[in-house]
Amino acid sequence: MNNKYGLQRILGDARSLLLLARAIDPKQPNMMTEIVKILSAVCIIGEDNILDKILAAMTVAAERNNKERFASIVEGLENHEVQQLQTACMQLINALVTSPDDLDFRIHLRNEFLRCGLKKILPELKETEELDIQLKVFNENKEEDSIELSHRLDDIRTEMDDMNEVYHILSNMVKDTGSESYFLSILQHLLLIRNDYYIRPQYYKVIEECVAQIVLHRSGMDPDFGYRERLDVDFTQLIDQCVDKTKLEESEQRAAEFSKKFDEEFSARQEAQAELQKQEEKIKELERKITSLQSQGIYRLKGK
Repeated sequence: MNNKYGLQRILGDARSLLLLARAIDPKQPNMMTEIVKILSAVCIIGEDNILDKILAAMTVAAERNNKERFASIVEGLENHEVQQLQTACMQLINALVTSPDDLDFRIHLRNEFLRCGLKKILPELKETEELDIQLKVFNENKEEDSIELSHRLDDIRTEMDDMNEVYHILSNMVKDTGSESYFLSILQHLLLIRNDYYIRPQYYKVIEECVAQIVLHRSGMDPDFGYRERLDVDFTQLIDQCVDKTKLEESEQRAAEFSKKFDEEFSARQEAQAELQKQEEKIKELERKITSLQSQGIYRLKGK
């Protein structure tokens, strides 16, 4: 199985992948090291649907042992005494996670590994040269997927800028699913936001920021869905600060508008005064001419 012919024989036998998946045993580190290496190679060079077959085999094997399907691989990473096994397990994780073309599926697989214990283990891994390469691959791909997810949001904002259209899409997505009741509850809670000129926009601003941080988390990991305690965060002070900031910004804007209007009126007043002065000078000039003409007329009359 350490050459192309051997791998082709494995791929040609439907039972081979299941046998390999069942043989993933952290208690047998040397054997497990070779098995995960083989699965990594099969995942990389196999046919188009090989990932589905490997995942199906791992699922069946895990169900027989009443374990999560990636639990044994993550457990193998915890074996600090066999660094080759750690490297091989990380290599298999990368092979599985990076294989799908679909972004959602890649994120799904990565999050499944992270929820299975990988998130806790990663900071504790003692990096060797080979393991460091695999960790770098994992983190770089996670970052790239996070960026792609952010770009998807930008596309959504560009292409779906009609509120009614977005609502109907969301409504159809969650209709008759387990998400429907939660979606309805979210909308009902939004109705409770106080109808205040300053406060309502600040509530929506905070809610939008919270949703963005949850959905587009830079760690590339889903939230802890098993957490059942109430999220006890008092946003009152934050909302008040946002309201005060908004009022201040509006006051500054009005002050700027008044200042601009004052400058415009002051300039207009100066221009009017300058024009008035010019007209007064013209009047004086005309008066001088009239006086001069009158003087000349009187002089001529006296001469006669």
